[in-house]
Amino acid sequence: MFLILGLTYLVIQGPAGGLHATFSHHAASTKEATRYYIALFLVCLPPVVAWFALWLMPHLRLPVTAFITIAIAVIVQIVAASIPERPPHVTLHRGVTAVSLGAILATLITIWYETRSNMIITALMIMALIIIYAGIMGDRAKYPLLLQTGFYSIFFITLGSFIFQ
Repeated sequence: MFLILGLTYLVIQGPAGGLHATFSHHAASTKEATRYYIALFLVCLPPVVAWFALWLMPHLRLPVTAFITIAIAVIVQIVAASIPERPPHVTLHRGVTAVSLGAILATLITIWYETRSNMIITALMIMALIIIYAGIMGDRAKYPLLLQTGFYSIFFITLGSFIFQ
């Protein structure tokens, strides 16, 4: 919840394009916004990893591979946040972000392998479609903030769905 509020604040306060800019674009608008973005991830993402390791892994009997992939995703996402998505770092930022996205998908694949959950398959298909669409459209994609929000929301909702199983 804190992450949602923090990202909403970033978008509302930033001068960068509303729905036509990703969170990273909003964060790159000023040095203060970039520092805020990094701090937000440093505060919000480690508890997600702790919940994953201390509750979800034992609950689903996940292998250590699941922890490794989620840890890589979080660490690399924090690194990506520290690289502003503005020239001359755009390509580097996007490359680092792609590694994080790959680790997120690997986490879900690992969970699927252990659980055979249809929800995971559905999430993976939708997330893959978002990546494919964004990759094909590039900077021409409409409403990249909604695409990004959708991708990460699907991931977190899918993980959270196991609380009720």
